[in-house]
Amino acid sequence: MRWLVFSDTHLGSATCKRQKDLLKLLNELAPEFDILVINGDFIDLWRSSLRKINRNSDNRILIDYIFNTLSKQKKIIYILGNHEDTDEQLLQDTFPQIEMFCKWEHYGILVTHGHQFHYTTEWKRFRGLITAKIRQVIESLFKIDLREVGMKIEDFFNLGWSDKLIESVHDEAVAQLKERYKGAVIGHTHTHCQRIFNIHSENFTLYDCGNTYKDLNYFIFDKSTLVSVG
Repeated sequence: MRWLVFSDTHLGSATCKRQKDLLKLLNELAPEFDILVINGDFIDLWRSSLRKINRNSDNRILIDYIFNTLSKQKKIIYILGNHEDTDEQLLQDTFPQIEMFCKWEHYGILVTHGHQFHYTTEWKRFRGLITAKIRQVIESLFKIDLREVGMKIEDFFNLGWSDKLIESVHDEAVAQLKERYKGAVIGHTHTHCQRIFNIHSENFTLYDCGNTYKDLNYFIFDKSTLVSVG
């Protein structure tokens, strides 16, 4: 039983440009998996409404392919991320044929978006929500990716803020999950990586999905074994 997992497509974000590429990729990979797991922040309700997101033909075609066409051939699991938490009920009512969860376990591997390891207080979540809305306005007006701009500034001044944030999210995920699971797949950080932590006599592996709004990252597992990375 093979399953493909990806995260952070952010449909509705001004910087989401890879819808057609993701559609093509899923078509090509379809023979290789039985379950498709969307690990959060697929539909970005922090930045836009579902009605506006569907006005974009590329968004609408991708959503229709996954939720109406592919769902008749494969099992679809939709893990809800923080950018969907402003109206989870709307998504469940709009796509009743799709199984939606906050977390999902498969052969000892936990799949969860991972924002709970970052937004540990309501204030942090509120600040992230406001920042997302401000970014959407600026990125829409000036046609720029503020994340890329920020990363270039960080690299130039050797600040390392993003690396510290990602490491803190990973460390918190491991601290909370290592005793109950053999591994976990998260998203949220937009960083595609695999980290193995030595715990007692066994290993705990943390997989970070990266993103598909820009980089088309994914993992394919056969039960609990990683067999393909993109």
